[in-house]
Amino acid sequence: MTFLFLLFDAAVIGVIIALMEQEGFPGWAPMIGTALLVGLGSVGVDRVFPDLTEFPRAILSSALGAVIGVILVAWACEMTLRRAAIAMGIFFAVKLCLMFIVQQMVGSVE
Repeated sequence: MTFLFLLFDAAVIGVIIALMEQEGFPGWAPMIGTALLVGLGSVGVDRVFPDLTEFPRAILSSALGAVIGVILVAWACEMTLRRAAIAMGIFFAVKLCLMFIVQQMVGSVE
């Protein structure tokens, strides 16, 4: 199941970059690598700060993931840092909206 989420994140990042650059999908390898390392940033925050409550830990892991994502997207897709930051901002906004929708759907079932 985690691999499907990784592929989904990679596809969303790739589509955002393809729409911004108007060239086409940048490729699965750099997008999967970016999605994997963005996710590992949040795992690292969970390991380093296990005593934090849920909200500060989520904010910190999202911020670290965004920084890692901006650097990797700028490097892998040869974008400026500004355009990479815009792409990752859109990615995190889409991901946040989807998480909210799923949470509302699961909450309505219970």
